[in-house]
Order: sequence, then structure tokens, then C-alpha cells
Amino acid sequence: MGTTVKKILEIARKEIGVTEYPANSNKVKYNTAYYGREVSGAAYPWCCAFIWWLFQQAGAKELFFNGGKTASCTTLMNYYKNKNQFKTSNPKAGDLVFFNFDKNTADAEHIGIVENVNNGIIITIEGNTGTTNDANGGAVMRRERRASVILGYATPAYDEEKVGWIQEGKHWWYRHEDGSYTKDDWELIEDKWYYFDADGWMVTGWLKKDDKWYYLKEDGSMAENEKLIIKSSLYGQEIYCFGNDGHMLKSNGRGALV
Repeated sequence: MGTTVKKILEIARKEIGVTEYPANSNKVKYNTAYYGREVSGAAYPWCCAFIWWLFQQAGAKELFFNGGKTASCTTLMNYYKNKNQFKTSNPKAGDLVFFNFDKNTADAEHIGIVENVNNGIIITIEGNTGTTNDANGGAVMRRERRASVILGYATPAYDEEKVGWIQEGKHWWYRHEDGSYTKDDWELIEDKWYYFDADGWMVTGWLKKDDKWYYLKEDGSMAENEKLIIKSSLYGQEIYCFGNDGHMLKSNGRGALV
């Protein structure tokens, strides 16, 4: 199974809300993993260690500093520049994003990973950030960033960059050209409707949305304007009808389905 943008971001999202303890100590699990022991103090900022940890957890350590270690954002930025994997525009999901907050373009003060780009707003997940201290705030957070504080973006050599349907284990998801994917919503793909859960996986089976029931067939496509025999563990095989918009039709008590 290739190392995908989706896998890295799934791991990152689960870390949102983790904080160092005690506050202002830099004592956090990412530093413990990075240094091989508990550390604390001003000498151990951990935004870069957090990114290193993500790739370790994804089984893709070679995509970060060629499998080596660095806790320096500037060193890591220069590494990707030398690999021709650095750019200053057109960020995509999964890109590493380097920041400077004092206008020194040679110095990367902070790093995060791009989760999404929405109408020019760069949505990131970052370690060791906070609302009162962008680069040393002590928490893993989702942030919205302006281009004015961004030095550029590095694109690791992810194994999986194809567009379209991607299978991981027993699950399927759909990758767009910009690396993003639909989460917790419907998407129309080749004239068929599909629903993707909060992690981006394609849903099958019964789905209740807005007080209506829908049925996602074995291939994930929504049943619409058709009649299906569906097996139930409680009732055995039953016949269900679905309308033009896909919702399950019910009798109105007067012989009509609505």
C-alpha cells in the first residue's frame, strides 16, 4: 500500500488537541519519540519533530529528510530545495509548509502540513502552535494561514499520486487532482452519487441524512429511481423503492409512495 496524502493527514487530524505538559515546557510525546527520551526546556521546540513523527507513524520515514532526523525547519526546507521538491505557490494537500513571521526569508521559523486550500486560504495542521504564539504555542492545531507569512511548500515524494478511485485495504476513497478528497458529504462522480464519511472513506449500506434514508450499493453508488431487494438481519429479504433523489420511499397510507 502506497504512502498517500490521505494517510498522512488522517494521522495528523487525530493529533489535533494534543498539548505539551506542563505548559511552556516542550515536554510532549513527539519530542520523546524524536530524542528517545523525555526532554524539556527552551532548547526543544517541536514543530519539526511533530512532522517527523507523522512520517514515522505512516511508515514513510524516508520521505522526511531521507529517513534522517532534523528538528530545524530551515535545514529541512533547504533539504527539499536541494531535492527540487520546493515551490512558492500552488500548495496542495500533503505539502509541508514553511513559515517565517519576521520577514527573514532565509529562516524558516515554523512548519506545518497543508490539509486543504479553500479560496486562497491555506488550512494547515501544525505542531507547537497556538493562538498567542504562532511558532511556539505548545499545541497541535488546525490553522488558517495567510500567504504573507509563508516561505514556500515542499512536496514529499508520496508513492500514491494518481487521481480517481484508490483502494486501501477494504476501503475506497476518491482523490481529486489537487490531492484533496470529499469528507462527510456527497459527491457526484461519473453521473453517480457517492457518500464519503468524516475520514473520506466511501460508504456502503444504509445512510440516514436529514431524516431521510438512502442506500449505497455494494459499489458505493446511491440507489435512485429503482427497486431493490435488500437483506436484513432482522427481517430477511425485503423490497425497497427509492426516488429520483435517492431517498427511500414510504407509503403515505393512501396507496402512494412518497
